[in-house]
Amino acid sequence: MQEKKIKVWRVNIKIGTRKLEDMEEIQKQCLLKENEKEGKGYIAIGWAIDTKELDTLKEYQDKLKNNNINSDLAEKMKKEYQNLAAKIFNIKSNETNNRSSQEKNGKLDGRLGLVYASNNIFSMSKGDICFTRTKENIYYIGRVIDDYPTYAKFDVDGVLALEASWLRKIYWYKLGREDDVPSNIVGWFMERRERTITQTNDVNKIKLANLLLNEKENRQDKINKIAINQENYLSTLSPHMLEELVCLYLQMKLNYCIYISSWRKTTKLFEYILVDKNTHKKAYVQTKVDAEINLKDYNISEYDDATIFVISGAGYKNDEHKSNIIKLNEDVNSDGVEYKKDLYEFYKNNIDLFGKGMQVEMKYYDFE
Repeated sequence: MQEKKIKVWRVNIKIGTRKLEDMEEIQKQCLLKENEKEGKGYIAIGWAIDTKELDTLKEYQDKLKNNNINSDLAEKMKKEYQNLAAKIFNIKSNETNNRSSQEKNGKLDGRLGLVYASNNIFSMSKGDICFTRTKENIYYIGRVIDDYPTYAKFDVDGVLALEASWLRKIYWYKLGREDDVPSNIVGWFMERRERTITQTNDVNKIKLANLLLNEKENRQDKINKIAINQENYLSTLSPHMLEELVCLYLQMKLNYCIYISSWRKTTKLFEYILVDKNTHKKAYVQTKVDAEINLKDYNISEYDDATIFVISGAGYKNDEHKSNIIKLNEDVNSDGVEYKKDLYEFYKNNIDLFGKGMQVEMKYYDFE
């Protein structure tokens, strides 16, 4: 199996229902029973419509059942569904955020929720890898085992048949709670804007997904571990892991103590606040794995007597090189040592300080 041909997806099985009991029932139908470690299930999207109005659906489902379907028919089915669903759910007025039209050059805007989700569920291929989690934060990894999506009411019953439109059949494996799951994957689910179905192009996530599923399926595929070095280690961390790394580093190497309460008062500008043990000067910290940090936000008199520690895997803008703003992946300390190198060495040599999730993750990583 060619690793590079396998797409990796994050799925939020929410289906748009507002009733907690319905959400629980949908997850039960899609995922494994509490005592099961693996087995067949589904992923699903919402926006269910009256199928009597879909002219192509009977032909599509018949050919799907007889394993005689092709990509042209699947594309036709998807477009017919999207156009009808967009009208039924009044997408133009409710989801376009005052954009002048839901269409561009005769095509539905791909950013719209139902269009984005249905495009992705039809784009999945047999053999692709999916991650999902329940509302109780139980994580799963699975492999797509069908060639094309099926309309829910043709394959399931109950709440799922009523609330869902399209399904994909998945063979699931239970990973466990957050501490049992690599932090890179946990962090993926913490993104502020969560789509129903999202594909990743991140090389580390793709390789990690293949390594995890290779292990669950007891496959003998030769997949090299993810190599970690000074240049790429930030991209292997979840946002929370990067926060913890910098916090531990500043306390153990640079003589700071954290104000515990400050971690609960996260603002746009800071993750937490520390104090220098000797000088009692405050230090403010901002960390971003894959988002740019605007240093202009810190160029105000309120922070002139404090030290600002920042680190971003995506870089900085409006850098005026103020002496009290320290970029932990670019600047050099008073002893001429690069913070970037010092932080990496601290991370490399102190893995045991981090949570169980990082211990799990290190099975798949190699420090260079």
